[in-house]
Amino acid sequence: MANLFEGLTPDEESFLEIIIMLEAGALQGLGKLKNPVEGKTKLNLQQARRSINAVEMLYRRFSDRLTEREKEFVERVLSELRLLFIKVSEGERRS
Repeated sequence: MANLFEGLTPDEESFLEIIIMLEAGALQGLGKLKNPVEGKTKLNLQQARRSINAVEMLYRRFSDRLTEREKEFVERVLSELRLLFIKVSEGERRS
C-alpha cells in the first residue's frame, strides 16, 4: 500500500491515527508490541479487549460517515486484531 495518509483530509488522517493508536494498544496487550515505557512485552488480554472494543465502537458510531478507504482500513485492523486475540487467548488457556 502506498502512503496510508496520501490524499486524505486532516479529519481523515486524525481518524486513522486514532485507529492506529488503539491498534497499538491492542497489540501491546496481546504481547506482540513492546510497551514503550517499560521496554518489554507483557500479556494483558483485558487491555487488548478494551482497545479492540474501542475500535469496534468507533466503527459502529461513524461507519455511515467514513470513506470506503477508511472502512476498509478499520475492517482490516479489526479482522487482524480479532484473529490474533483468539489465538493468544487460546494459547493462554492451554498454558
